[in-house]
Amino acid sequence: MAEEYTQAALLNVVATPHPEGVYERLLRSAAYNVVQYWGSEHAAISPLRKVRNQDGFFDFSLSLWIEINPDEPTIRKEDLAKANFPREGREFSEAYGINGRVFTCVLDTQTHVITVELKNEDGKRLSAGRAELIFQNLLSPLVLGADAEDVEVTLIPQDDALDYVLGFNRLDRLEILVKLPNNDDITTETNRVLGRLREMNAKSEKSVLSRLAGTDGIEPDEEHQTLARVAAAGNGKVETVGLDEDGEKSERSTREKPKIVRYILQRGQSYLGAIRSVARQARDDHDPI
Repeated sequence: MAEEYTQAALLNVVATPHPEGVYERLLRSAAYNVVQYWGSEHAAISPLRKVRNQDGFFDFSLSLWIEINPDEPTIRKEDLAKANFPREGREFSEAYGINGRVFTCVLDTQTHVITVELKNEDGKRLSAGRAELIFQNLLSPLVLGADAEDVEVTLIPQDDALDYVLGFNRLDRLEILVKLPNNDDITTETNRVLGRLREMNAKSEKSVLSRLAGTDGIEPDEEHQTLARVAAAGNGKVETVGLDEDGEKSERSTREKPKIVRYILQRGQSYLGAIRSVARQARDDHDPI
């Protein structure tokens, strides 16, 4: 018998400014707001529920569906002819979305990370990139309002993502986008970046290095190595262009390497319990640069 398992992605969420309780408040505000994130595909989240006996954890559901537009023509299958949307179907289309999928999510307010289920108990799947896009929309000013905190949502990449993007035989281009880290990421490197950005009243910094002709490749200095580590840890992205070991030119990005957690369910464990376990493990493993 095949092992029953789920998969999850981890989203780093950074609000600026960062008052106490901001993440719980923003996600509660986003609940039931419908966003169109890809073509006719729509999404919304349910209200947060505090996880019993788990300080700082809240779970909620992410619902996805395809919206029917009754003002667009239909195709009558029996003869493949174009036809008007049936009048009796309008009430259905107002009340229901089709091809529905529901995924469990867990917010950890201590680490400002959202664990998003990518494979649910029905076998339905969601890509990590789409999950990131959905929450970028849900936590945008269009949903939260112009007076809400500025929110950045970024997929946490694999631990080796930075080694991957910097691992060219010859590094021709290095682009680093680092976003304002959270105030509570208490580490030397993130605090250095945080301090520099705050001194400049900036929420992000983009650095681009290009190889000097005739050289063996870019050799990032200590400052750019720091920026790259902070960005790759979930506070931005790192993208490169270079020559691989076969002499072929290609592009790489930390966005290509999202951290996907595969979790095997224990006997009698629910999918909800499994995603909560992934979230707890992510907190235990949380070690910002």
